[in-house]
Amino acid sequence: MARPFRLQSLLDHKQQLEDESMRVLAERERERTRAADVLTILHDVQEKQLQHLEDLARVVSIDAAERRDATSYLERIERSIVVQHDVIAEAEARVAESRDALVEILKEKRALERLRQQHVETTAREEGRREAVARRVDHRHGEAVVDEQLPRAHQEIVGAPAEAAAGRDAQAAVEIGRAHF
Repeated sequence: MARPFRLQSLLDHKQQLEDESMRVLAERERERTRAADVLTILHDVQEKQLQHLEDLARVVSIDAAERRDATSYLERIERSIVVQHDVIAEAEARVAESRDALVEILKEKRALERLRQQHVETTAREEGRREAVARRVDHRHGEAVVDEQLPRAHQEIVGAPAEAAAGRDAQAAVEIGRAHF
């Protein structure tokens, strides 16, 4: 029976954090895109207003009040453009922050996944060894008889604890215990 991966709940939690972090990153990228779209619109409005003023100046003379209103409007647009650049910079900083958080979560999750893979491989090797020993042990007359072709360490595992328990070679049992633990 395979042992469960002890850190599976932590790995599951990291997956949830990854999902949430990806959702936050996507939302912050949408916010940055919207801010950039607003900036584009402001630049378009500014360009159209400048073009409109040039067209009026060529066709008709503009009185002082109209010129003042148009200039004031262009100044407000310019201030809005400056503010929007700040909004975009803040949005980009939030995107970078979210991306960094996601990268950190992914690193931690990747490390846990490597540990899980090592656990799976180790468990499979242990199970394979147990099955190999079980196939080579012949249960005759209620006693386990070890195949002579088994490596010495396997023979010691099966035979030495019984000898040590009988009091014949306690030192061998201690050495075998050290070698296997």
